[in-house]
Amino acid sequence: MKGRVSLTAALLGLMGALALAVPAFAKGTFDRLLVYGEGQAIPVTDPSLMAFTAFNDFASPYPGTPSLTTAGFLIVRGAIDPTTGEFLPVDTLRFFPTSEGEGSRPFVYYEGLVNGWSEYDHKWYAAKPEAAAALQELLAADRPGPVPQTPSALPLLALSAIMGMVLSAAAITVARRIFR
Repeated sequence: MKGRVSLTAALLGLMGALALAVPAFAKGTFDRLLVYGEGQAIPVTDPSLMAFTAFNDFASPYPGTPSLTTAGFLIVRGAIDPTTGEFLPVDTLRFFPTSEGEGSRPFVYYEGLVNGWSEYDHKWYAAKPEAAAALQELLAADRPGPVPQTPSALPLLALSAIMGMVLSAAAITVARRIFR
């Protein structure tokens, strides 16, 4: 009987923790991108760049490592928290507008999810021409402005973990009282 109570309490705690977790938006669309490079950060909301597959085809990783001619740009993709309005980073990639020996082809290095992993992490991909053109146009506009801070999702994750533990403890306490 005690094993059943512990299992029930553990499952209730796990469900509570999952309910409080931040949605990952994996393979969906993003609310905003932050493009970092050359001392500036540019917030981007162009709808053509918001899809998970906007920059590259994840089904076709590039074999090997391309020869690059530029330092590239860090792109942080994320969502806006509906309750706080805070930007929550979901994943990061590096965009390289030119390369050597590839007909000056643009490339993407997918760094991966901010708080997780996927089968696409740490791989090279040829950039989609339409995404490269849209991003190049935005970067060419050279809109100077204050550099937005990339907030950490750690406080929210810590809160989720604490709430999961509290809910687990509460579920165990209730289950013990019910099954005495």
